[in-house]
Amino acid sequence: MKKQLFLLVILCLSISLFAQDKTDKNEFPNEDIRLLTFNLFTPLAFDTPRYRLGYTHGISGHLRAGIEVGYGNENTTVVIFDDDFSDRDNYALFEVLPQITYIFNPTYPVNHYIALQGFYLNQDEQFFNNSYFDSDLRVQIRYDQADYNRKKVGANLLYGVYIPFGNAPIGIDISGGLGIRSRKNTYSNIVNPRADNFFDDDDFFENYREDSGTRVGINFSLGFKLTYNLNN
Repeated sequence: MKKQLFLLVILCLSISLFAQDKTDKNEFPNEDIRLLTFNLFTPLAFDTPRYRLGYTHGISGHLRAGIEVGYGNENTTVVIFDDDFSDRDNYALFEVLPQITYIFNPTYPVNHYIALQGFYLNQDEQFFNNSYFDSDLRVQIRYDQADYNRKKVGANLLYGVYIPFGNAPIGIDISGGLGIRSRKNTYSNIVNPRADNFFDDDDFFENYREDSGTRVGINFSLGFKLTYNLNN
C-alpha cells in the first residue's frame, strides 16, 4: 500500500511539473524565439541600396538580442532614386547593427517592444564631375574625379512591433525611432580640384556626402523586416 501511494505521489508530481512547463511555454509563446530577418526597405534606400540580413534570439520572456549585417555594391543592387548614377562608380557599402530588445507584452503572440540599436557603416565610392564643401579650408571644391569614403557610428532608440502570421513561420517586424550618429566623410585622390565660387545648393534635403570631415547629428531609423521563425 505504501509503495502504491509513493508511486501515485510521484505520478502526480510528474504530471504537475509537465503541466507547469506547458503553461510556462503558453504564457511566453516567443520566449525562445529564433528569427531570421530580411529588411525590405534597405534595397530601396535612395542612392545607398544594400541587402540587410539578421538573426534575433530570445533570451527570456522580456529580452531578445540580435544582429543585422548589410552589404551592397553596384553589381548586387539597383539605384532607383538617384538621377546621376552615371557620375558614380565602384559603390560598396558594409554595415553592422547589434540590438538588444525589451518586450512589453511577452504573454501575447504579437509583441510590442523598445530596443537599443547600435550601428556601424562604411561606404566607398568614386564620383565624377561633382563638388563638396571642404570643412578645413571652408571652401567649396569642384573636381573631375574623387574617391569618397563615409564612416558612420552611433545608436538608435527604437519602438516596434513583431507580428507573426498565425501559426506560420513567416511574420513582420516594424520599427521606427531616432538616435545620435557621428559621420566622417573623406575625399581623396582628387583629380583637378578647384574652388567653386559660384556654388548654389538648391537641394531641400541635406546630401549626406556634401561636406568633408566629421559631423555629429540626429539619426533617423525606419525598419520593415520580413521574419522567419526557426522554431516553427
